[in-house]
Amino acid sequence: FRVPGPHHGVYCSLTERLREELEVIIQLNPDSHHEVFRIKLSGDGASFSRCSNFFLVSFAILNLEQRVLSPRDNHTVAVVKMPECHDMLATTLEPLLEEVKLLMDLQMIEVEGKQYKVELF
Repeated sequence: FRVPGPHHGVYCSLTERLREELEVIIQLNPDSHHEVFRIKLSGDGASFSRCSNFFLVSFAILNLEQRVLSPRDNHTVAVVKMPECHDMLATTLEPLLEEVKLLMDLQMIEVEGKQYKVELF
């Protein structure tokens, strides 16, 4: 999806991306249904040139332990061309922030028809 507002950027549904990654983990380890999945959200600005700044949002599933350091297991859900400014981020990433709030309130996600506990950090 295109981010709202004047900035150039895209985002995808955090819930859907998280569900996709959890499906793989659950298929590889069927006993994981008793686990609480711990999800680390990250956001960071990066300069790509003197006049180009980007802000990226990603997540990692902490249950994977050592693999969370791997780029393969960090999943980007938003990229926006803009400086790292709290007020602009709140507006530009509003749909993504609403998903985060909902996941934090529910502390659950449905994967393949079953409910799993999640904690967001």
